[in-house]
Amino acid sequence: MRVLVLDVSLASTDSLDAFADALHAAGHALGAPFEHAGDDAHATAQMQRFRSEAGVTVELVDDHDARARYVEVLTSEDERRALVLDVLMRALPVVPLARLVDDAYAAPTPDALLRLALATPLPPPERVAEVVATALAHPDAALRLAAVEAVGLIGLPPFIEPMQRLRADDSDDDVRTYADQTYRMLHG
Repeated sequence: MRVLVLDVSLASTDSLDAFADALHAAGHALGAPFEHAGDDAHATAQMQRFRSEAGVTVELVDDHDARARYVEVLTSEDERRALVLDVLMRALPVVPLARLVDDAYAAPTPDALLRLALATPLPPPERVAEVVATALAHPDAALRLAAVEAVGLIGLPPFIEPMQRLRADDSDDDVRTYADQTYRMLHG
């Protein structure tokens, strides 16, 4: 896992202060503080990037499409990623994977599927695959499209066959297009 889905609005001063404190603690644990490395704003997301001399980047993302706020930890070293994630997970209000699965199962929406996909570790738990499989067969094209995007984000090889079927037979142009792209990504 490298993404933590947060349970707060990052627009409030209190939550930004909590993030700054958590990032300071993570830098202390690494032995190299994090420094602000820039902001990016797109039509669908706003991001703040922080880097440490220890080779770790933390991105704080407000994703408008998925209606999610999350923290992504980027590094080539698994031990450093795990250390930073552990510190951040203890300090920030993180939505547990089980709740994300339950939310997507109980009330499947595109937003719920995308939040679930962002937080799913590899290999994904069986229940995540079940939720995604159900959404891929849903009559609502927007939900099928989000499920295809979730397959691409998680990288679920067992879904190669459903992607092949959707890219050929789905009634929605966007679903067919994204299924084709996801199929090509998964199939290599």
